Amino acid sequence: MSGTQRPRSLSAQPLTIVAILAILLGIGLRLLDARLPLWLDEVLTAVIVMQPNFGELIPQILRDANAPLYYVLMYYWTHLFGISEVALRFPAFLFGAMTPALALIPIKAIHRDTRFVWAISLAFWLPGIWYSQEARCYSLVLFMATGCTLAYARLLDAPSLRRAALWVVLASLGILSHYYAAILVGCQGLAYLWMHRRQALRTWPAALLFIPALAWIGVHLPWVLKFSGGNAWQSRLRVEDLPGVANFLLGGIAAAALLSLLALAPLYLYRKLRGATPAPASSPPLSAAAQTAAATAAMGAAVLILMGVLTPSFVDRYLMSFAPGIMLGVALIISWLGRRDPLVPLTVAIALAAFAGIWASGSRASAFKEYNFEVASQTLMQAGIKHLVFVLDSPMASVIDRGQLDATGAFFLRRAGHSVTSETVVLRPDQDPHAQIIAAANRPNTGILWIYDLSVRSTVAKNFPPRLGEAGSGWKCQHIRHAVRFNVGACHRGA
Repeated sequence: MSGTQRPRSLSAQPLTIVAILAILLGIGLRLLDARLPLWLDEVLTAVIVMQPNFGELIPQILRDANAPLYYVLMYYWTHLFGISEVALRFPAFLFGAMTPALALIPIKAIHRDTRFVWAISLAFWLPGIWYSQEARCYSLVLFMATGCTLAYARLLDAPSLRRAALWVVLASLGILSHYYAAILVGCQGLAYLWMHRRQALRTWPAALLFIPALAWIGVHLPWVLKFSGGNAWQSRLRVEDLPGVANFLLGGIAAAALLSLLALAPLYLYRKLRGATPAPASSPPLSAAAQTAAATAAMGAAVLILMGVLTPSFVDRYLMSFAPGIMLGVALIISWLGRRDPLVPLTVAIALAAFAGIWASGSRASAFKEYNFEVASQTLMQAGIKHLVFVLDSPMASVIDRGQLDATGAFFLRRAGHSVTSETVVLRPDQDPHAQIIAAANRPNTGILWIYDLSVRSTVAKNFPPRLGEAGSGWKCQHIRHAVRFNVGACHRGA
């Protein structure tokens, strides 16, 4: 074969093999941190789902700010398998492991090569790996959003009532997994109406399937709004925060692209010196449906980011609903380049695997898992306390259900079999809390657990640093600094 000859289409076999290997490797990477301590939000998941019956679960869900579907699934799961670290995180692992496989489902609207690259991108998307090891809803959100994106592309390709109904059902499940998915669904709906006006009007009965999700939101919305405004723990996004947001959305793609350029540069230089150029592939052009599915995800993400700039309402993990569509856009670009040179997607896949493997196995400090208080709870267990004063030093403490806070503070002690009562003290931002905390702890065998994050606005400990445990106070304290921002104080009466 001469130096100028190349295959005119990207063979399915290499990409198929690489996609399958990527999914298998991605499964392995999603298991690395399953036994790390539960962090604060994961404990709250356990507290909400540990109800004796389903009738008591619903009020607990209504007192939380998050959507219900994950809690319902976890309620049944934990009643079968318990509340150990591995048991609580295993459903997230399952959803994370299945998400890349969803992208391989053959639909006409997304070309085969693009689906393979999409699956590879999802398998090695770093936030997807991370949240597959966390007992929160975000892995489920990613799974549902991927299914919704597939159904939406299929609907755009050939509108019908059946396809519209499938999209609405999956969109509703996505919204009931995370409420910000409604922004994605809204963008998708508007684009559908714009592209297929007459056909869209004929499929209007499918919209009736939104009624259950809308009814639930109508009931839950008043409580959710309590977590906004002055009670929100988030800060507004600043211009200097935007590169970090972009890095989250790309999730290793940028680094993999750089590695790919470095790897391919010598080959392209060699070809140029020899005068050889690869012939373009004969694959069909990119479909409008796939491009629109990617564009609506990018538009929705932009809306959410703008909301975060205007109001304290944004955390990067809230972008999970938009990630599958954005990864589809990345896959469209890579597969388009692959039609000009089959080495491009294969090289990017190898670079993604290398970067994800280094990231997952390296010293990344498991930042969110450090937001835990298990070690502090063990200190109080060893002290033999019978009563716990729990202090969650956060603006959210004033709106989180008091019973949930009490159970959260005592979670590790009770899970270990210790019989303790728990009382939560809610602090005022303008008042020295020490007298209030000590007054609540004025009984024998009492311990204090004070959790505070110095990076969160309205944290009382920023203005009144904890002084419990000072000489002569009668309290013996262990102050644990898990990360730059997060601190836990565990105190009990000294000898």
